Amino acid sequence: MKAQTIDEKSWGNIVSFGSSAQFNLPDLLPKELPAFIKKIENELTSSDRIAEIPKAYKVNDKEMIQELDKKLAQAIIKAEENINVEEVSVYGINFIFSDQSKYGFYMAGNSRNKHEVEELNLDNLKQFISENNINLENSLNKIKVQVYREDGRPYSEPLKCFLDFVDEDNHYCLIDGKWHKFNPSYIKFLEREVDRLELNYDEKFDIDVAVKGNKYDETAFNDERVERDGFKNGHKNLESIEGHKVEMMDLYKDNIIYFVKIGEPNKMAYVIDQALNTVKILKNTQEVVEVNKESVEVKSICLWIILDKKSKIEKLSQVKSLIFKMKLVDWKKEIMDAGYTPMININYKFSK
Repeated sequence: MKAQTIDEKSWGNIVSFGSSAQFNLPDLLPKELPAFIKKIENELTSSDRIAEIPKAYKVNDKEMIQELDKKLAQAIIKAEENINVEEVSVYGINFIFSDQSKYGFYMAGNSRNKHEVEELNLDNLKQFISENNINLENSLNKIKVQVYREDGRPYSEPLKCFLDFVDEDNHYCLIDGKWHKFNPSYIKFLEREVDRLELNYDEKFDIDVAVKGNKYDETAFNDERVERDGFKNGHKNLESIEGHKVEMMDLYKDNIIYFVKIGEPNKMAYVIDQALNTVKILKNTQEVVEVNKESVEVKSICLWIILDKKSKIEKLSQVKSLIFKMKLVDWKKEIMDAGYTPMININYKFSK
């Protein structure tokens, strides 16, 4: 096993562990080895810096999976706060496509009899369950969702792949349709990491529904930023990645590319994945992209999150969606590893 050290000067950058330990310290002289070994011995006798390693592992016990499925079915029926429907699932390699325009619920083996909807949400799912007299506890794993894409053929996935569900009391959650158990240290780790991201808030960008109307969306928001605030609109900038068209950004200004999403936290997976796909492309274009046919340099990548809620948050750990926090931690790491500065703009959509 290889691991990065917390003190590169003392231990080197990377240490390999197995039946022996290998340190990469090219400047260490032979005569300094006894003192170095003594330092290792002293470190081994010191108190642990991590009492419990943060982790989440897949649940394989069939009886436990059945029990969790039953709890999930009950959460859907009761529309509990800890259950949400996500607009994006992992399908093959994790690409972001254009906004989906239509979905279809159906039972496995009966794909011709679909309940087509314009939006994935609990109300539409419960309507499908009610109209088809489905016993959800017995049939949860038989429900599938077909996604109609503007770019490419439709595809289907089990319903559970689209669900964001967390059993906070017992430390279980759904990840890509599979049950996982996480320890308390994992939650603390996620909260600590997301809170290291600075929130930039400017109330002038809040959306007053009474003024703008409920149909005010990302396109309208982006257009206003171009007209009033000096941003460039990059929404139509498309690049190809492994055969799929990817939107490179929503807005650009001062070497920063912005990805804008309005909605609840569980709807933010789309914009996070969109930003990650752009980073993949930037790695191959030497940090230069075209915006309105002009080549520009990128130094920072910003998620502009506009939460559809009345109450404001002081830090990102206050967001209830575990999936959102997990994706945000992965996003921050990927952005920094690629040499860019991660940024978070936050605003709100509400009625005053």
